[in-house]
Amino acid sequence: PRTNAEKFVPLAQRNLPPAAAAYLPTDTRSLVRLTGAAQIAGGLAMFTGIGRRAGACLAAASMLPHALAANPMGAPADKRDAARSLFVRNLALLGAALVVSQDTQGQPGLLWRANDGYSRLQRQASRTQDELSREADKLRRLAARRAHEVQKSIQGA
Repeated sequence: PRTNAEKFVPLAQRNLPPAAAAYLPTDTRSLVRLTGAAQIAGGLAMFTGIGRRAGACLAAASMLPHALAANPMGAPADKRDAARSLFVRNLALLGAALVVSQDTQGQPGLLWRANDGYSRLQRQASRTQDELSREADKLRRLAARRAHEVQKSIQGA
């Protein structure tokens, strides 16, 4: 049977850019160490709150090879239930890491902030346009009144 590293490395090498694929370890021991280091770094980042979202993305990325390699379809019939259980567990951990990577701890996200700023700017521009329109109407009426007064004074002289 092929190990997870033997399943994952060719897939990753095909899908990664050549510059990144060159750094991918091909032996199982190095791949396991790299994955473990990524999971520890991601877990520490989530635990300490320093780079929490980036740490969650790192943890999710490190779970991806496990989820792909634990596909129960290729398992022998007698081990298919255990493989399915492992696959579902890995998918659940991957999903949890992805959820944490999107959590903003009650603070608005960047997209919301941009949309809110745009809405506020639109409202302010609309108010300013209304104010300028009212001011222009006042000035137009004042100019008409003054012109009428000047016309009367010319006619009366």
